[in-house]
Amino acid sequence: MKKNSLLNHFTFHFGIYFTSTIISKIIPFLLLPIITKILIPAEYGKWSVFSSILAFTVPFAGLMMRYHIARSYYKLSREKIGELLSNVIFITLISSICIFLLSVIFSLFYKGFFMDYRIYLIPLLAFLTCISEYFTTILRYEKKPILYAVFELSGTLILWIIAVALIISDIMKWEGMLAGSVLSAFLITVFSLMYFKKNGFLIFKFSKEAVESALKIGIPLLPHAAAASVIAMSDRLILVKMTTTEIVGIYSVGYALGMTVNIFIEAFNKNWGPWIYEKLTDTSEETKILIVKNTYIFIAVLTAAFIAVCAGGNLYITFFIDIKYHAAVPILYWAALSAFFRGLYIAIFPYMTHLGITYIYSVITVTSGIINIILTVILVRYFGMIGAAQATAAAFFLMFFLLFIFSNSRFPMPWLFFLKRIK
Repeated sequence: MKKNSLLNHFTFHFGIYFTSTIISKIIPFLLLPIITKILIPAEYGKWSVFSSILAFTVPFAGLMMRYHIARSYYKLSREKIGELLSNVIFITLISSICIFLLSVIFSLFYKGFFMDYRIYLIPLLAFLTCISEYFTTILRYEKKPILYAVFELSGTLILWIIAVALIISDIMKWEGMLAGSVLSAFLITVFSLMYFKKNGFLIFKFSKEAVESALKIGIPLLPHAAAASVIAMSDRLILVKMTTTEIVGIYSVGYALGMTVNIFIEAFNKNWGPWIYEKLTDTSEETKILIVKNTYIFIAVLTAAFIAVCAGGNLYITFFIDIKYHAAVPILYWAALSAFFRGLYIAIFPYMTHLGITYIYSVITVTSGIINIILTVILVRYFGMIGAAQATAAAFFLMFFLLFIFSNSRFPMPWLFFLKRIK
């Protein structure tokens, strides 16, 4: 295995990650014709809104501490990582309980979407999701892609087998997907904790140093995570207010299909994170050029994925999805473009995390989030649901552009190295 080649370094691992990711992500899309045939757009829209609220809640449960686990893996001993992970899990439990109490208080004063038992499932699912994120982080940095793949596929299969069974049997409507999510997340969390215990990653010892270090890196990222969630969910929440849940359901189908570009991005990032954090410890020009070269390879393949999703998604909606969702086709294109810009952002994300300058993510994402909300309201008023997708794409582009400018000022990379060689 050649040391100076990213492709040689993790081609096998990437293949496993990519295969497991594409299978786990394609399962819900293969089931989409069944789901959309049974559920009316308004029902599917409710699931989309619930998922968006959950995505917003998860960062506050985990306080973004998983990034500290990632950046510390190569810096600390196994015992210290276990000590850090145990304290992080405890903090996550406390923050999830706080979210639950806030949910109880909120439900007393506001009556609307999910203001029943379902709102109490949000903090539970947020906690379980955080544990699974810590588990997948450890697996990636331990370079165990096969176990990761088994874990990922098992969770997906459990979720959708339960969901489809409940929906087809008419026991539940969109709540069938919620029931599948809860049971799947619970079983995976139990397995995660067993793995941590068996492999020495659970050391129940309070460490002020571990807590402070995790919060020091994680908390500055909270505004970033919150704003990123706002960008990801504001389109649907604004559409609910300005249009109907039926339109949200149609919009969500197109958006979900467009976001399949993320299949490639996620598979790439599962390898990119461990590799680039290790490479960034070497500041030589040769290593920097290696990173840039492989970033360009990623962008080339990402572009191909974007084109493939736009073409394939159009055909899929036209020939396989129920006709009442066919208006989602234009949303597909803008959603795929959003994912494309997100991929560019992820490729350069590690630089500032490596330097510990995490506050900049919050500044950039909050700025982009505010602009996104304003744009969404304006564009939805004039262009309907297409305007919401356009505003989201603009926000993701702004996030990438601002981070690129700042990162290059603090951690310059030889992006134009080939021009120097021509001279």
